Amino acid sequence: MIVVIGNGRSRSVFSLNQLDNHISYGCNAVYRDYTPTFLVCGDHPMTWDICYTGYSRENKCYFKTFTKIPALNYEMIKMMYPAGFRILETTPQTDEFVTFQINPTDIGIYWVDENEETKMMEWWGEPDTEGEYSYTSGHAALKLACMMNPKEDIYCIGFDYYLDRTADNIFLGTRHYRYATDANEADKYFDKAGDRHLWIEMHKRIEEEYDNRIYHVGKHLNYIEFEELLNK
Repeated sequence: MIVVIGNGRSRSVFSLNQLDNHISYGCNAVYRDYTPTFLVCGDHPMTWDICYTGYSRENKCYFKTFTKIPALNYEMIKMMYPAGFRILETTPQTDEFVTFQINPTDIGIYWVDENEETKMMEWWGEPDTEGEYSYTSGHAALKLACMMNPKEDIYCIGFDYYLDRTADNIFLGTRHYRYATDANEADKYFDKAGDRHLWIEMHKRIEEEYDNRIYHVGKHLNYIEFEELLNK
């Protein structure tokens, strides 16, 4: 079975370990709890964390940003940042590196392992000139699943915009999910991508583009029925 893992709180009733024998696409901080077949992330600070922990060296990851720079440009790149910036980097140095804007004052330099399978999703762009929003990490994971598994049935768990739980993320209050505890961060978050109707529109775009049948656990079937399908 092919499963796309969102981080809505509804999936807290389900053990992700039950997906071990299936193909799974997870997004963002799910790597803290579980190792999906493929991990998708579009957020710079979150992507830095994934790389910094060494996760991307050992697992298959797809990122919105992962432009590799030859090592010979290392000193030049560091000189581009003005005084006051703190530069963090991984070790050991290799033939290529990727830079990340971690926050307004911190830059991350990640040295890419020569055997690393991490890929950048070239089609995952920024909003277009008419203001159409780019994909969230969850939607990018869903689109990737459709692209890699043509016409296969796909099951989504933890996509709670169909349950009217837009802000009900399982990682609320943790690192990179500050909008749960910081009013200013919440305002920025919901101004960009917090409208459940917008997320549903993103989902419809994917349904129209691909021939997969997409089932949402919590909408089309419940978790008990989903577990029974997993164990067939």
